[in-house]
Amino acid sequence: MTKKRKIISILVFALIAISGVFLFWKYKTPNQSLNTPKITEEQRSKLLFGIVKTTNFTKKTTILGYDKDLNLITDIDFPFTNVGHFAHNTTFNKNSYFGQVIGHEYKHDENKILEVNLKDFSYKTYEVEPFGLYTIAENKTNVFGTTNSNGISYITVTNKDNGKKKTIELKAEYISLSFANDEHLFVISAKDDLTKESKIGETLLYVYNNDLELVKSIELEQYQFDRLSKIGNKYYFANNENNDNKYMMYIFDENTFELEKVDLQTKNVVDVAISEDYYILGSAEFLPPCDGGITFKNIKTGEEIFHKLESGATRMFKVDNYLYVFHIFEDNKEVLAKYEINGTEIKKVKEVEIKIDKVLNDNQFVTGMFLFQK
Repeated sequence: MTKKRKIISILVFALIAISGVFLFWKYKTPNQSLNTPKITEEQRSKLLFGIVKTTNFTKKTTILGYDKDLNLITDIDFPFTNVGHFAHNTTFNKNSYFGQVIGHEYKHDENKILEVNLKDFSYKTYEVEPFGLYTIAENKTNVFGTTNSNGISYITVTNKDNGKKKTIELKAEYISLSFANDEHLFVISAKDDLTKESKIGETLLYVYNNDLELVKSIELEQYQFDRLSKIGNKYYFANNENNDNKYMMYIFDENTFELEKVDLQTKNVVDVAISEDYYILGSAEFLPPCDGGITFKNIKTGEEIFHKLESGATRMFKVDNYLYVFHIFEDNKEVLAKYEINGTEIKKVKEVEIKIDKVLNDNQFVTGMFLFQK
């Protein structure tokens, strides 16, 4: 072989190697945004919480950022359809917001989890196995997605760094909630075997490791747990309205796996906070006018003091001595309100209507609310 041919051969080999590395990177790593929306340091320092709006058919999902006085600071779009499930939690940590990308409302043709960096609003996506995600969770190394189809529930774990995936099936079960810490995935699932004699199927809280190997299962008394709040190392979740008129809240310690049950009089509790000796329970019916309100429940005595609101607390966060509440009214008007806490009383300080964009042959609606943590 001549010297010239050797050089050409080396160049061709190098080109093939580089192409292979590029293709591996492209298909094995998360899809990351190229055009990063920017915000100023001053804007970021003011942000307290965010609202996620999305659409049914159009690639337009928006994050609105508000300060402590409900002033709109940021309004940033992302090219995704139907992000965040109307009935199930999205999730967030101090660095990122995570939402399930469901896709076209009638087709549910997407299988991604969107991560938005809450410092600069750059984003990336992770692919999971099932389409039409219901619940999601995440930790330092993985994202998790679940869906339910034809009596089978699917759980997929995707490694954040290399995109490696694993999926397991739960037959004759229906997953309603999932959450995670760095070591474990926690899944609440009801056995899909309801009969006329028994209105309540067996409901279990499964504990998996990061490889989706079952570590433990814990039986729950009720079913239909769809929303949760986290305070410290404990998760709080309550069951929905049901035919038995039996309402309860579970408190689950993510480190010890200890489970405490608290009986409730208030129904349709969706968010929980703590103020001194009281649980603060935000409640709302699923559909407008979303009847409900704010309940102060004495942690020691169990006494409940209920404040009925014009529309229920569909989402609620406590920051310092204030509650920030998302309301949906009967005419589908969506409002943010700020309430001051005084013992077991609340006083509305301010409310603003959420900015909804006009989208051709489509509509915008809220699917998520999260805190910007300093």
